[in-house]
Amino acid sequence: MLALRPSHQYFDNSIRPDGHCQLYVTIMSVNTASRLPAKGTDMSNPFVHLELSTSDVAKAKDFYTAMFGWTYQDSPSAAGTYSTFKPSSGPGGGMFSMPGMPTFWLTYIGVDDIQVSTNKAKSLGATIHKGPMEIPGVGWTTILADPTGATIALFQPIAA
Repeated sequence: MLALRPSHQYFDNSIRPDGHCQLYVTIMSVNTASRLPAKGTDMSNPFVHLELSTSDVAKAKDFYTAMFGWTYQDSPSAAGTYSTFKPSSGPGGGMFSMPGMPTFWLTYIGVDDIQVSTNKAKSLGATIHKGPMEIPGVGWTTILADPTGATIALFQPIAA
């Protein structure tokens, strides 16, 4: 959990030409010492995979390679080519292109039991878009929207 505390407040009650007024901003400072888990501990249910749906995989690869030095391994999939990447730290991911799909990033959160976690999410107000469904040879996933509308995916790997 981030430890935030107000470091500066700004209030402007002037009226702009468009009739809007009252801007109030609190700039928060972050206590970086409390930002990360203690060494040797893991975050409960961490992000385990990141996935980019894009209309132009080649252009996305060029950008992320130049920006972060990512390298890719291409594999055939039912939808075409799936390009995986693994940065030097943190979760890896993949990117793909599918006709008619918008461009977006989808984050996958690791769970121990996909069915239990899907049911819990639903009971807490999530909308289940797809799943649980098997990813052959990899695990199971559910794609859902949280109660605020943000889309995430749950992921349970095949037991080792």
